[in-house]
Amino acid sequence: MSSCHEEFPLRFTTEGNPSVGTMEIYTNSSWQKLCISNWNKAEEDLMCMAMGYSNSSYYGRWYEDSDNESETSINYNCTTILTKCGEHFSNKLQLCKVAVRLNGANVEYGRRVEVFYKGKWGKICANGWDFNDVKVICRQLGFEEALAEFIGSDVEGENITTVIFDVSCTGNEVELASCTRSDGKLHVPGQCQGDGKGSQALCQPKNKQVMGKKELFFDIGSNENLHCSILNKTSFARWIINGKKMQNTTSPSERVQTKKDGELVIENVQLSDGGTYECHRMEYVQYYTVYINARFTENTQGERSLTADKFGIINCNAEGKPPPQITWSKQGRNLLLNGGRFSQMPSGSLRIDPVQPEDNGTYICTMKQNKGPTRVTSAPKNILVSVIVRPELNVSGASNLIREGDNVTLTCKIIQVPPQLDSGLKNHSVTLNSTFTTPCFVKGSPPVSVNWSKDGEALVNNNTLIIKHVTFDDKGFYECVAENLAGKANSSFWIDVTVSPWILLSPVNQSVIVGDPVNFTCRASGVPTPKVMWTFNSGKLQSGINQINFERDLFVESYLEMLRTTKEMEGTYECTAENKANTTSSSATLQVFEKPTVELSPKPYPTLTSGDELRLTCIVNKATVNISWKKDGDKIKKRADIFTQLDEKKGYLHIAKVVEEDSGVYSCEARNRLGNVARSNVTINVNFHPILIMEYLPCGDLLGYMRKCRGIKDRYYLGEGRAQDLDNYDLVLFAKQIAAGMVFLGSRGIIHRDLAARNVLLDNNYVCKVTDFGMAYQNFKYGHGNAKKVADLLCLAFFTVPLAKKFLRWSYGIVLYEIVTLGGIPYDGWSEGNVVAQVTRGYKLPKPDHVDDKL
Repeated sequence: MSSCHEEFPLRFTTEGNPSVGTMEIYTNSSWQKLCISNWNKAEEDLMCMAMGYSNSSYYGRWYEDSDNESETSINYNCTTILTKCGEHFSNKLQLCKVAVRLNGANVEYGRRVEVFYKGKWGKICANGWDFNDVKVICRQLGFEEALAEFIGSDVEGENITTVIFDVSCTGNEVELASCTRSDGKLHVPGQCQGDGKGSQALCQPKNKQVMGKKELFFDIGSNENLHCSILNKTSFARWIINGKKMQNTTSPSERVQTKKDGELVIENVQLSDGGTYECHRMEYVQYYTVYINARFTENTQGERSLTADKFGIINCNAEGKPPPQITWSKQGRNLLLNGGRFSQMPSGSLRIDPVQPEDNGTYICTMKQNKGPTRVTSAPKNILVSVIVRPELNVSGASNLIREGDNVTLTCKIIQVPPQLDSGLKNHSVTLNSTFTTPCFVKGSPPVSVNWSKDGEALVNNNTLIIKHVTFDDKGFYECVAENLAGKANSSFWIDVTVSPWILLSPVNQSVIVGDPVNFTCRASGVPTPKVMWTFNSGKLQSGINQINFERDLFVESYLEMLRTTKEMEGTYECTAENKANTTSSSATLQVFEKPTVELSPKPYPTLTSGDELRLTCIVNKATVNISWKKDGDKIKKRADIFTQLDEKKGYLHIAKVVEEDSGVYSCEARNRLGNVARSNVTINVNFHPILIMEYLPCGDLLGYMRKCRGIKDRYYLGEGRAQDLDNYDLVLFAKQIAAGMVFLGSRGIIHRDLAARNVLLDNNYVCKVTDFGMAYQNFKYGHGNAKKVADLLCLAFFTVPLAKKFLRWSYGIVLYEIVTLGGIPYDGWSEGNVVAQVTRGYKLPKPDHVDDKL
């Protein structure tokens, strides 16, 4: 700062944000804005330190030890006043940064939020703390995003001072310094002074692969199931609850059980179960934030009596995770808890000091619970407060001097008694079309005047208020004012007009197979809208059953969801609808049937031959109530004998002598009471003796037919009728067809080994058919790569390897000789030995004289 010659007082003015404002200087008998355009960073830091904030290296740390902090002071003197400063600079706001950190707990990235204020770390009061505030804290500390506005583990160092309260961030601010709030320069509210744990935050780091985040809302005492929804369920699942690694256990003695398939079961939910649940599979993590729904504790009563001129406490306490916030109002008007007669205690209860007669009436304690980024719930509790006023007494007796031993008579007379209100002046739920009656006061002296009003409008002056045929228009705030010379008393209460609940849609009886899903639906209406609860066999719902409620404008719809039924879920499910007026219920039964099973034996069945016996046995389970048999999908014919023994869970099928028509697929079907069918099949094959049907060839064999053509009738020709004359075209056609047939046989690995004109049959169209395979040979399968050379096979059968190819040509040449000679005999008169000898030496049959050289 520049030097000057006199001292001037300074102040920092703010509006809603104690670290954002303008510097003002007192000069010429008034406060004026101080131009700071030429200040350097050191001077700005000194100003912020004077306001309790620091722009030093503490800013932006998410965790810091608190052992080496030191007090920092600032000289409030300024010795130079800049009188000329542009309007842009005069309107400039000064921002003092707020250093924050997470501290005081062992949860990774989740701890108490602390701020550096007036040279030391302090905590933030939890009043008004919500998810938007946590988003700003996590953003300022460099995290990926916010997870929850509370942590479930214990917080250490609860005696740390509260320095900031009433934080209200929109969630879009970059840092806490930009959020509306109050700090220690103002009076810290009473409910903050006992806030041991302070505000908390749980943040998501940037180095984790998060598959998802989900908020869950549990009631105390309920049974809940959590399923790890990360993909790749074959990998092992690990649960971490509030920073503590859980071991897999299914022991009934453990209230919290974890299983290898990723399921987590919580029996009898407690307040301590709230917090952050992490499901880890491999490098992935799924976050669940479990909120425990808030409820009023038992010491929150609906009536309270206080004594005038003394202090009094109206108890109102609630529990939940995160803890709910308590606000107070009286007869629809918010109370001013600013350090006057009314103050709120750390527990949430209301303290009045001193109590005055006009403090009687209906007080409304409202608990509000923030649950994540989008959900806020609240519930009111009406408490009727009566103020007891001491009556005025008059003592009369002897007025003369009294000596020892004299008898004296004294009279105590209550000369004035303030009106004592009737204890029934409290909130009422009145049934539609009924009659409502209540007196205002029960006693008072001298005479008491009464005035009744509804929602501020005068009603009657009678002591007793009577409402006949109550309608919905009678709903509202009623006030009774009783007054006499001794005092005045008033009380107000609320009348709700109710309609007893009734079931619009009742659950229906259902039957399912084990493992199948099933849902029950119950729809109820009433005024107010009733709450719907389910019971199983008059007790709690079993694990694995989820209840889902949807509140509509005029009714509530409740679903009971069972994703995978078990036999233990069989029983009666009752839907109960309850509101202030009454309770009603409706029930349905669930039958869970086992699946039928069936096993057919023997399987596979050996191949049968006509005349064999067929026996099949069908074995079923105890869930089966009927056994039936089918063949190829149709009922079995009467020729099969069927026996059923359900007591032994067996069935039998018997055919004494099977025939070809008995071949097919036989099925045994088992059916349970629900009509579900299980089926087992077996294929039965019945073989029969083959019958060959061959074509009739009227021309007989080729050798005989050709001999007959040239007039020779002998034993070779067995055909019908006369033989037609043959020309060269016919002879060549015969040779070509025979060659094609032999090539085909060779491609199939077949060696004929007796090829001759006598073994070739002829039809009327001169189509040749090679026959007589009595000497044929085949020793390999069809297919590429399996064939052997025909010559090799022939030489194995008759000749040595070198002569095999020659033999193939020779055998076909003999057939050609027979064709061109019209059945001539080759080697006529030769013995077999001579033929073999001559052929192996290279002998060739001479060309017949009648054969043209061209042919």
